[in-house]
Amino acid sequence: MKMFYRDALLAAGYDEKSEMFKEVNKIFDSEAKKHKRDRERDEELGITVNHLSAFEDEDGNPCEFFSTDENVEEKLLHEIELEALRECVFELSADDRYFLMKLYKDEIPLRQLAKTMGVNHQKLMYRRDKLLKLLRQKMSQKKY
Repeated sequence: MKMFYRDALLAAGYDEKSEMFKEVNKIFDSEAKKHKRDRERDEELGITVNHLSAFEDEDGNPCEFFSTDENVEEKLLHEIELEALRECVFELSADDRYFLMKLYKDEIPLRQLAKTMGVNHQKLMYRRDKLLKLLRQKMSQKKY
């Protein structure tokens, strides 16, 4: 799997010294360490893991199982995009970050936030739209 992403990043023009390349490697390495810790914990607890290749039907043919609950590649790409978004948010001023966190993390409605801040609702709508446009531009520059 790691080689697939390595080849895809090289094909996309990222070299092995790029931040994106390092980030993907870091994620895969941390997942491998997590997997190793989980495997060691399972061994200590006496948990046995059966691989899907061990399951056969009555004729001796391997059974096929499909996981419907998780798409690993999609999850990994989403985590990379979130990290890029965090970087873009931290490039904003402290006031702008605070405003966006109140609006989206704390889920305070815009009208209530405007009332709390003593500012016109329209002004905050303009500020929100301006900041979101700026974040889109920053993400676009990072090729997301």
